Amino acid sequence: MPDHYDIAIAGAGPSGCVAATLLARRGYSVVLIDPFLPIAGRIESLPENGQTLLADLGLLPALQPAFITPAQAVGMIWRAEDERRDFGATAPILLDRARLRASLKTHALASGVSIRTGRVTDLGDGCLGIRSDRGQTSVQASVILDARGRAAQPRTRLSEPRIALPFKAMNRTLPPATMLIEALPSAWVWAASNAQGQIQGAVFMPPQDLGGLNDQSRLTLLHDLLAMSRLATSNIDSVAPPQPAELSAIDQIQPQPRTICIGDAALARDPISSHGLVYAFRSAAQAVAAASSFLSSVDDAAAARCYLMQRHEMDREAAINATAKAYADQSRHQTPFWKSDVVPDAPTPPMIEKGTPLQLDCIAEQVPHLTAQKIFWANGLRVRNTETRFGHCGPFNANALRHALSEPADVDTLAHRLTQFGPAHLAPGVINHLISIGALAPAQPVVQDARRSRS
Repeated sequence: MPDHYDIAIAGAGPSGCVAATLLARRGYSVVLIDPFLPIAGRIESLPENGQTLLADLGLLPALQPAFITPAQAVGMIWRAEDERRDFGATAPILLDRARLRASLKTHALASGVSIRTGRVTDLGDGCLGIRSDRGQTSVQASVILDARGRAAQPRTRLSEPRIALPFKAMNRTLPPATMLIEALPSAWVWAASNAQGQIQGAVFMPPQDLGGLNDQSRLTLLHDLLAMSRLATSNIDSVAPPQPAELSAIDQIQPQPRTICIGDAALARDPISSHGLVYAFRSAAQAVAAASSFLSSVDDAAAARCYLMQRHEMDREAAINATAKAYADQSRHQTPFWKSDVVPDAPTPPMIEKGTPLQLDCIAEQVPHLTAQKIFWANGLRVRNTETRFGHCGPFNANALRHALSEPADVDTLAHRLTQFGPAHLAPGVINHLISIGALAPAQPVVQDARRSRS
């Protein structure tokens, strides 16, 4: 095997395998460092937007070996009243976690990715140290993607510490192909059932509840917690080792100039508020475009660095807000566990009276633009007196926004103008978003020169 590659990827989880496959398909030499860690058996759910994303990336066949069934419904024991949502054509699909990772790895191999088994012991700028049964080795690479998960880099915890305790059980009271999300006084449960009545899931709890417990004690604790839930009649088959599950993020998505953190290595979300697989796939696709830019030109590399930094901040803020909302929505228990310390990052949207004339309050400048192939500089806008930059808002690009929104008008008139450049039903939402980020602001009155007016 060569010792130098275009791209080296540390970690063979979903984000690492997807990135490796896409980069190899573009003709780059790629090595994937697989620590070959045991994977806790658990059902994963993938919503419709994740399925669409994987189809767009040409990787939908990778789901087939892991496919269990489409989810028929989800039961929510979360708010004051029990809820049930039946899915139709847009149902999430249930996947076997271990088989999914094996399938993604198989697709990477078939695409020409070199796979080395070992643990990354040193990650430098352009160099990876690897320890395996054969001893210590290293590889050189022009770009490194760090996909080693939560333990990859020093990180900041953004929520209360949480531990997931995965389990398998038999339960005939939960209908087949059904998901369950349930709040307990000091924990919460996610589970899904297959056609045979087997359920897989996890209980999420404070880490101190598991401190010092052995396997048998963890099994007893799990039994006691499930006894308080709708899964009280379950016969527990197995309990996997506990895993960290709180919201945390790395401060710099690029800890070194030629290294990009992706997936959980960049932002590990609290499962209470997100679908981790969707973020893993999207993060991988963005890293592929960024890596291509790093290998393209100095200008494209600069655009990619700017994009990655901005996107990481946006994802971090969105995750904080989603986690805070999920805890706030829970209304069955008023216990310390549910008093989240997650504070939404988003500023309060400005209060604007109906009929107030608004206009675009932005400066035209070059902004990073993401495409499927790479990231490059393009015409865009920066909100005045902030660092918020964007090249488009929904389907409307910067030029369309400037043409439609530069002249002062009320909200309805601005939305109507915008329909000349894109779908009418999206215009009101775009207007509201631009107001929320300060890109649309009350028009400043024109002050005439008094001497000129007298003349």
